Amino acid sequence: MLLQCLSVKNVQSRSETKSQLKAHNSARVETKPAGLTLVRGASQLVTLRGPPGPRRGLDLRELHVIRDGAVLIRNGIIEEVGPTRRLENMSSVRGAHEVDASGRVVMPAFVDSQTSIVSLDRVNSEISDNGIQNLEGVSIRRLNSQAERITHSMARHGTGSIQSYVEESVGDAAAIKILRGQKFLDGRPVQIVSALFATSLDKDILTQVHERKLASIVELLCDAAGCAKEPARVYLSGARALGYLIKVQGDPLGSDHAVSLALEVKAHAVSHLYSLSASRILELAKSSVIATLLPGVHFQNGNPYDPGRALVDAGGAIALASGSHPESNPSLNMQRIIGLATRHLGLTAEEAISAATINGAHATGLNGNCGSIEPGKNADLIILNVTDYRELSTRLGTNNVYMTILRGLETYREGAIRVSGAVKN
Repeated sequence: MLLQCLSVKNVQSRSETKSQLKAHNSARVETKPAGLTLVRGASQLVTLRGPPGPRRGLDLRELHVIRDGAVLIRNGIIEEVGPTRRLENMSSVRGAHEVDASGRVVMPAFVDSQTSIVSLDRVNSEISDNGIQNLEGVSIRRLNSQAERITHSMARHGTGSIQSYVEESVGDAAAIKILRGQKFLDGRPVQIVSALFATSLDKDILTQVHERKLASIVELLCDAAGCAKEPARVYLSGARALGYLIKVQGDPLGSDHAVSLALEVKAHAVSHLYSLSASRILELAKSSVIATLLPGVHFQNGNPYDPGRALVDAGGAIALASGSHPESNPSLNMQRIIGLATRHLGLTAEEAISAATINGAHATGLNGNCGSIEPGKNADLIILNVTDYRELSTRLGTNNVYMTILRGLETYREGAIRVSGAVKN
């Protein structure tokens, strides 16, 4: 049975063992199978089903919407998708727990392909005389407590999977400590793919993280000068040989250089594009590299927005991400990112939704189990308080999520409010 994991009335304080996180009043994560569930009656079921590769160009507009749609979920996995009438008449739905989505949009949970969920400033880490942040006195539990609050907020806003990077500059021991925490939190409630953000080009940390299976992605900052040097290429080649996916980040002065490096090393994705020349836009669009667009970051720092419209028109594959960070950019609401993308990047609502779901899954290597509503994938769904998916691009700053379902479990439901001393739904 689909479990209601968030309840204002039923939250209870309890003691935890040292190996467990202290439960927060904001969410409670269930791990047992969800049984058989039928989500039915969606005014629009936005499936995002389609070809196996990332969507690019005009294909970004193909959402494959089913009106009055339904989804049958068995033990956390999508079993059947189609019109409500057809699924209700199937013998296999007998005894299923029903979730009525009448008058609401059902779509895949968002996949945020670039975030950071741990800030050392937030855990009051000390600064030594040489300026290096010290994590020796900070427990994994304390780091996890901060990250857990953030991932719960993400789930409330409809995000089901994230890529969270850890900066190598904090030191090898600290980076491994944070990565261990993120591994512990994976699935509690969001799926976490960890990335190591390289700064020193130290191959030792690559090997340590790989052996402990703490990260699957390596990111490298490419500024105007640094990324043109041979050591960066050698480092990324070594990371690829170990099995990491490679991502490159640009900066305001090095966007063209970042794309050039990403193409040369056959990176999986490139981000922080700022201002690209027309020739670089065309090169990137014709390649297999996914352009990760971060309108929330550019809104926050005032730098030029990514050339989203130009990349799509040239046939490129794009993903949308929040780029959220507890200190520098706390905005983690992917609904807001969709709104910013339609306003400032020139994307249509359909293109933005594709970029925030299925292409986000491709950008993190998760396309096999999330990002679309198709049989065999994880039942990561959101039910929205809108009757048409296009409203996501116009309700900037609003949380439209009525319910979040992750791996078949209800992890969030819109709660009650208190009016004049009485609780009302």
